[in-house]
Amino acid sequence: MDNKKDSSQFLRITLRINAIFSGLSGLICLLAFGYLASLLGIGSKFPIIIIGIALLAFAIDLLQNSLQREIDVKRATIAVAMDFAWVVGSAVVLWILSIPFTQAGRWLIFTIADLVLVFALLQFFGLRKIRTSV
Repeated sequence: MDNKKDSSQFLRITLRINAIFSGLSGLICLLAFGYLASLLGIGSKFPIIIIGIALLAFAIDLLQNSLQREIDVKRATIAVAMDFAWVVGSAVVLWILSIPFTQAGRWLIFTIADLVLVFALLQFFGLRKIRTSV
C-alpha cells in the first residue's frame, strides 16, 4: 500500500495544481467575461461564461480526485484526455476555423494551450508511474 501511495503522490500533486489553475481560470472567465471577450476580439460573452462554468466543474473534479484516499485512475485518465482535447481544440480554433481573434487573443489561447499540454503530460506520466508500480 505504501508503494502505491508513494507512486500516486506525483499525480496527486499535479491534479491539485491543475485544479487550482483551472479553478482560477474559470473564476476569471466568470468575473471578467466582458474584458476577455474584448481581448479575444469576439462579439459574444456567452462562450466565455460557458468555458468558465466548465472549468470550475473540471477543477472541482480534479480536486476531489486528488483528495481521495486512493486516486480514481479512470477519472484521472479522463482528465488527461480532456486536457489533450483542450489543446487540440485550441489548435483547431486558432488554425482551422476562421475566427478573427485579436493578436493578443491568439497569444492567450496559444499560451493557455501550452500550459494545459504540460498538465496533460505530467498527469499522463503520473498515471504511468502508478500503473508500473502495481
